[in-house]
Amino acid sequence: EAQTEGTGWLLVKNGAIAATGQGEQPQADETIDCNGLCLAPGIVDIGVKVGEPGERHKESYASAARAAAAGGVTTMAIRPDTSPAIDTPEALEFVKRRANEDSAVNVLPLAALTKGREGREMTEIGFLMDAGAVGFSDCDAVVTNTKVFQRALTYARSLGALVIAHPQEPILSAGAAVTSGKFATLRGLPSVSPMAERMGLDRDIALLEMTGARYHADQITTARALPALERAKRNGLDITAGTSIHHLTLNELDVADYRTFFKLKPPLRSEDDRLATVEALASGLIDTISSMHTPQDEESKRLPYAEAASGAVALETLLPAALRLVHAGSLTLAQLFRALALNPAKRLQLASGRLSKGAPADLMLFDPNKPFVLDRTTLLSKSKNTPFDGQRLQVKVVATYVAKKGLRLMPLIEHSALVLALWALIGYLFGSVPFGVLISRVMNLGDLRAIGSGNIGATNVLRTGNKTAALLTLLLDGGKAAVAVLLARAMAGEDAAQLAGLMAFLGHCFPIWLRFKGGKGVATFIGLILALNWAVGLAVCATWLLAFAIWRISSLAAVAAASASTVWMAALGAHQLLLLGIALTVLVFFTHRANIDRLRAGTEPKFGGKK
Repeated sequence: EAQTEGTGWLLVKNGAIAATGQGEQPQADETIDCNGLCLAPGIVDIGVKVGEPGERHKESYASAARAAAAGGVTTMAIRPDTSPAIDTPEALEFVKRRANEDSAVNVLPLAALTKGREGREMTEIGFLMDAGAVGFSDCDAVVTNTKVFQRALTYARSLGALVIAHPQEPILSAGAAVTSGKFATLRGLPSVSPMAERMGLDRDIALLEMTGARYHADQITTARALPALERAKRNGLDITAGTSIHHLTLNELDVADYRTFFKLKPPLRSEDDRLATVEALASGLIDTISSMHTPQDEESKRLPYAEAASGAVALETLLPAALRLVHAGSLTLAQLFRALALNPAKRLQLASGRLSKGAPADLMLFDPNKPFVLDRTTLLSKSKNTPFDGQRLQVKVVATYVAKKGLRLMPLIEHSALVLALWALIGYLFGSVPFGVLISRVMNLGDLRAIGSGNIGATNVLRTGNKTAALLTLLLDGGKAAVAVLLARAMAGEDAAQLAGLMAFLGHCFPIWLRFKGGKGVATFIGLILALNWAVGLAVCATWLLAFAIWRISSLAAVAAASASTVWMAALGAHQLLLLGIALTVLVFFTHRANIDRLRAGTEPKFGGKK
């Protein structure tokens, strides 16, 4: 909890924190320089919903991981309320496999407590633990059969399993959209009393006294429930409690004129309840803060308030919204990160969540005083249902480090297809032409546009006979490929970065040594696609190589690969990349327009053929 003033550093070796200090930095492994920013443990978020399986159009592991990295979340404990529910070892294995393939952050799966989350028969808790489940929860589907819940708690106690429950009296809260009170009456909306949460918690505490199980209440949001929680802790029960960032920073009046992005479960509470919850968090009575990230598509939210789906996305807004409490003086940074990182890690029995020697280097570097206005369309989540749209927030995550994945994720380069398309445009306009013109003038090479195609790149410089100038042009032009490698490393990891770098390297070297004309732009293009989606990138790469093997004309292969990229994106389900694919395909056609003209005229040479 110690804080330093801008001169601190942290040394990472083999994915773990090796040392911290101030002043002169060691010259070994990776040293992270705070440089006046805040270095903190990465957030451990309990209760993230991902739409796989069943609702991938709302959120995938890849999109959730990018959103998490942009918000400083390094570990997600994902909920089992999918379709179907994660209630068998086979379903859990599927989740783990998809998460390992697509997620750039740590993913820990929770499993359902009862089969189908129906509350009638408990799942195979032991087998699910063996398969990797870190906890068991039916999420907001409260187990109404007390005997079934008691048996599940008893079995979980014998195995040391953590049970995460949603404290709510299910009959009272059925169909509720807001918290009962004057506001609910004025709006004519179905409501639920705050006592429903207290009643649900009282029942669960009584069962804990019977069974002695490890128990975590996912969301405590009312002042009425706090005395019962305090008594349970004082009596020595193994109980912890969390709350959501929305219930800490919003209240029932934010619903205003039926704004469905503010419809949550449990519903937003009164301001008195919000203040009591913040105070309980500061005192340590409430242990954790979570995003309760629940993506919903536009069709689910564009309904009358009472019929709209509950939930909001919050992976990217968790830290900015939480820092509102710090800036308001309600919490210190140490208290905040105790609830965001340390306590959740302890409850899940993880070694992360702290800045101590030997702990995993799951970290974030952020500027707590950088203001911005949130535009929900820039969120990296597939769904954009955030209640903070248009609000002024104050934090900037500079970098997120994930030790297990060996990644440094920099959110600013991940924001949208428009940003990537803009990079491509800048790279093509300012990568080849200015460098080629500069070198040709400095070394008196003449007008390169008169040689071969109109592209002033390394190929045409080589045709002047000056290999030194060609090599310089190649090195400068290669900066575009370096950006593709950085994108690959940030979004998909070291393996993708290496493959993207290899493709960019081959594309830039072929024009020099093999006169593989027209290849370098498409190589960078493929490297970028590989950075975003392995399957699509490999398919485009295969198309490029196959087309060249058939026709032996590099320009024709390049055009074929670019043309096929959007087809592969649609066929392989990468619909979120279609805008980027179209933009880059247009750029490829633009840069190869001279080659296309020669193809149409039948004068484009084959590989190894005469000019």
